[in-house]
Amino acid sequence: MDVGRDNLGNFYDGTITPADVVLALKLAVTGEYDPIGDVNDDHQISSLDALTILQAAAVGGN
Repeated sequence: MDVGRDNLGNFYDGTITPADVVLALKLAVTGEYDPIGDVNDDHQISSLDALTILQAAAVGGN
């Protein structure tokens, strides 16, 4: 399993979970940026990114 850290120091292992949605929403609210949460690659993190992550988590998350 490939484990690393994102720009905020959070661990990730490549599996998408509902916890990733929480992190994306936190980034959206605070205005912080981490490219790992920028799903649509528009250089900002919003609730749309969180929704996309949630949908991916619901179908298996890899």
